[in-house]
Amino acid sequence: MALSGLRSNGGTGFHLLYASDCNDILIDGVMLRDPSFWNTRVYRSRNVHLKNIKILNNRPYENWTNTDGVDFDSSVDCSVTHAMIHAGDDNLVVKGLDKERLFASENILFDDVLTVSNSAATKIGTETGVEYFKNITFRNIDVVKCKRALVINAYDSTRVENIKFENIFVEEFDFNGTESPRLIDFEITDKSWRECVGNCTINNVRINNVHVGCGLQQVTSQILGKNKEFGVDGVYIHNLKVQNKEIHSLSDLNMKVNEFAKRIIFINK
Repeated sequence: MALSGLRSNGGTGFHLLYASDCNDILIDGVMLRDPSFWNTRVYRSRNVHLKNIKILNNRPYENWTNTDGVDFDSSVDCSVTHAMIHAGDDNLVVKGLDKERLFASENILFDDVLTVSNSAATKIGTETGVEYFKNITFRNIDVVKCKRALVINAYDSTRVENIKFENIFVEEFDFNGTESPRLIDFEITDKSWRECVGNCTINNVRINNVHVGCGLQQVTSQILGKNKEFGVDGVYIHNLKVQNKEIHSLSDLNMKVNEFAKRIIFINK
C-alpha cells in the first residue's frame, strides 16, 4: 500500500499519516511518499506501532517544506521497527507539543531502521513542552547520511532522562547548506529561530556502540546546558569508534562543552 502526492499536487501543511488521541494501533507494510509537512505524526496517543514501513520524502536545498520522517509527539509506548526512511528533514523524532500536558513522551523505541537525511537522523526536540521525556531508545540504526546524528534539542520546559543511543552506524555527513554537521548535538537554550525559554534538564544519556565510517575533520559535537539550574548531567559514552578508532576524549570528537554540562564520561572496556 502506498500513500503519496501531497507536494506534487500543491498541498501545504499536511501529514500523510496523522494519529491523534489514539490507542492500540499497528501499521504494517505501508509506503508513505511526498508529504507537504511532517510525514507521520503520532500525537497524544498510546501503544501505536509502525513496522516494515518505507518513507520517501526527500527535499531540495531551496524552497523546501519541513518533511520529517516519523514524529512521536506527546505519546507513550510507541515504536518504529524494521523501517527505511529517506526524509527531507529529521528522520526519527520525539517531540512534546501537548500544551495541556495531559501526555508526556515516554517509552519510545526506534529499532532496526535505515535512514537518509539532510538534517537530524535521531532527535528529541526541539518542541519540548511536555512535563518529561523518559525511556527513549534509538537502537540498530544505519545512518547512510545526515547533517546531525545524535540530537537532543531542549528548548522549552521539560525533563529529558534515561535516553539511549545504541548500535548506530553513521556512514557519512551532509555538508550542504549552512547548518554545521555534528555527530553529537545536545543543547539546552533559550536562543533559537523561534520563541523559547530553555527551562530544561537532560539527565542520564547512554551512547553505546556508535561507529562512524568517515572522518570528523569538518564535523563537530557539542553538549551545552543553559545555566546552573537547567543543565546536562550524565552522558555516558561507551565504545564510540571513528573509522575503527575508539574514542576516549572530548577533543577526539571536536566537542564543545560548557560549564553547565557535567559528568560526561567515556567508559573504556
